[in-house]
Amino acid sequence: MKKINANFDNQILSEECPTNLKIEVLNSSHVDGVNVLKSFRDKISLDKINLETLKELRHASLENKYLVYIGMIEKYVVGLCRLTLYGGMEKNRYSSPEGWWFQGVLIHPAHRRKNIARELTHFRFDLLREMKVPYVFSAVELNNLASRKMHERFGFELVKLSGGKFNRPFDDGSGYIFKKELEG
Repeated sequence: MKKINANFDNQILSEECPTNLKIEVLNSSHVDGVNVLKSFRDKISLDKINLETLKELRHASLENKYLVYIGMIEKYVVGLCRLTLYGGMEKNRYSSPEGWWFQGVLIHPAHRRKNIARELTHFRFDLLREMKVPYVFSAVELNNLASRKMHERFGFELVKLSGGKFNRPFDDGSGYIFKKELEG
């Protein structure tokens, strides 16, 4: 599935994060809003997006090693972020380090450059620190400059160049695996 990544322009300054941003665990009341959010990135039918979102909701509800959080402003889904625990036991095509992984941040186009991605990222860092996790990994598509810049600002360090992570190839054919040490 081809994704449309956000453009990055470092000439545009970000606004302050809205004070009414709330971060919630994904639940069934968020499905429609998540589908709209994903539709800006994933160029597939809304029916397929809905099936993926429902599958993701079931997966997140079943185990504590796949966590999905939603950024809400009033009753609107404006962002989404994920965490997953990879234990190496899964049969995968790409060599991926074991541990907790950030699994993407999606921000509604009307709410980009408002530091919502930063807030969702800090939320995940804090959650992992509470869990006494020593480090986190993340993967970035080769051409996703916005995500690469964000990882650099958060202090992630490059681990390696890879063709994919887990069992999924990068859309561009290659990407970066990053790691960040989580201090107390």
